[in-house]
Amino acid sequence: KPDLSRPFKLSANLRIWGRELPLSAIVGLLSTATIWTIILITQPFSRWGGIIWMIIGLIVFYFYRRRRQHLPTGHKTESEEGGGS
Repeated sequence: KPDLSRPFKLSANLRIWGRELPLSAIVGLLSTATIWTIILITQPFSRWGGIIWMIIGLIVFYFYRRRRQHLPTGHKTESEEGGGS
């Protein structure tokens, strides 16, 4: 809900393609991508471990989003309701 009023908003935002993005998020993304690239280039074992970890993460995310997409609107999962053990 991008039009919803926010009680707190960072002052350092950049407008990109009509959306405001916090500068801290952009710096974090660039820093993480730089470190990840350096590790992929310099560490052979970490290279394959990192790639496999990213693939596993994308697969888990895909199935999570697919499951959430099929839930009726307003339906909460068991973990969101506080149920479980």
